[in-house]
Amino acid sequence: MGFILIFVILAVALHAGITKILSNSNGNKFINLLPVWVIGYCTLLAGVCLIAFCRWWEGPEHIIAGILLLGSLICAILVITTLIVALIKKQYKNAFLIALMGVLLIAYAIAATFFGGLGNGALDNFGKRHPIPEGMEYYTTKITPEYGNTAAQTYLDSLVVERGIVVVDYGQPGEYRYMANVPAIPEKGKIYLKLYEATTNLPLSEHDVKTSTTLLVEPSDTSRIYKMTDKESNRWNATDEFTIHEGSWGDYYAARVELWYQPESGGEEQLLHSVIYQIEGWSR
Repeated sequence: MGFILIFVILAVALHAGITKILSNSNGNKFINLLPVWVIGYCTLLAGVCLIAFCRWWEGPEHIIAGILLLGSLICAILVITTLIVALIKKQYKNAFLIALMGVLLIAYAIAATFFGGLGNGALDNFGKRHPIPEGMEYYTTKITPEYGNTAAQTYLDSLVVERGIVVVDYGQPGEYRYMANVPAIPEKGKIYLKLYEATTNLPLSEHDVKTSTTLLVEPSDTSRIYKMTDKESNRWNATDEFTIHEGSWGDYYAARVELWYQPESGGEEQLLHSVIYQIEGWSR
């Protein structure tokens, strides 16, 4: 939450500069400064409320990012208005300082949204607020030897038969590939994953995971292993990996990974396997 505190500090500095400019105007100073006090302290109150809000809220980060960008827009309007006032009063030095502070505030908000605190899940501490219960059994996505070589593939083939679903790290932390042991199925269809936080059943990156992990499967009298990395005809619309957005790098928690089968005829989807893994979220 450090970026929020910096945002509030910059807002205070901006508020102080605007107050200095407007306090030099003629007339009733209280009336002149009333809009500034309201905007300034509402900014502070919003920052404090946002900090408290983020301590318990588990909602999507893009909404919080939107709040920050909205605050930046308000600040931009305030900066432009103040610049006009300062230029009319020929306070060029103050105008320059306010413009500089405004640019820093807005640039920081945008950077924090797309590259910093919001992007790496620092707001929600998802894993810290969903600790893995003592005694819970789970698998890890860390595979040794390194994924992709022959020894690792042989190891993975044995694991997928044992577990039903194997999830492995791929690319950056929070990005994964999977393999699945699909039992005998009577007709063509598709398989896909669903992930839930193991202690609360909260869906994880629900739409993205289903879209990214969907594979086409063929009817078979025996079980068959399907891999997300297959470049063959059984590959449907899966990407090279799927991403979990809840949490951040090193912020581990337990997730229930479910494998579902949907017949091509449109019948009810069927749960094939359910396995618990220790995972982490992806950071921008």
